[in-house]
Parts: sequence; C-alpha cells; structure tokens
Amino acid sequence: YQCDWSSDVCSSDLVAKLAAHFARVLAPDGLLVYESQASFEPEIPDLNLRTSRRYGSARLTLWER
Repeated sequence: YQCDWSSDVCSSDLVAKLAAHFARVLAPDGLLVYESQASFEPEIPDLNLRTSRRYGSARLTLWER
C-alpha cells in the first residue's frame, strides 16, 4: 500500500480496507490495538470499542469482541 503515511486520509483509507478482516482474524478473547497519529477513532465492524486515548501525538485505540 503506497501512501504518504503522515496523512490522516491515508490512515483512514488503509484502516477502512483492512477493517473488514480484523474481526475474522482476532481470537475470541483477543484485543485489537491500533496506534496512529490520526485524530479520529476508526470504526471496526463486529468489534466493540474498549478505550481510546491520546498520548502526546499518538492515539492508542483498543477493541474487543
């Protein structure tokens, strides 16, 4: 996937393309951790948002089943 990785647009495009596969590959008791520089929290189908926090310029978002 070729893109300017500093771009929020690129991050959202990539997450949108990959999001459909996250729930399928996540273990039943697993957590998905997503780190980005983005100011948004992407939506992941079939997973529940557990928490999202900003740490400086980074955002850590966790999802669970």
